[in-house]
Amino acid sequence: MSADLPVMREQKSGHIIKLSSITGHNVYPDSTVYCAIRHAVSRGVGEKNRPMI
Repeated sequence: MSADLPVMREQKSGHIIKLSSITGHNVYPDSTVYCAIRHAVSRGVGEKNRPMI
């Protein structure tokens, strides 16, 4: 994403699409650790890159 932002700024347009899994929001039996990691990664990517945009 950091490689794409300079090009998007130069063009003064562009789109960033963030895809995520529902497992980051819903916890399923026997997969609590996986769901917690998915939530942390999904949330972390969005929050970390927000100041760059």
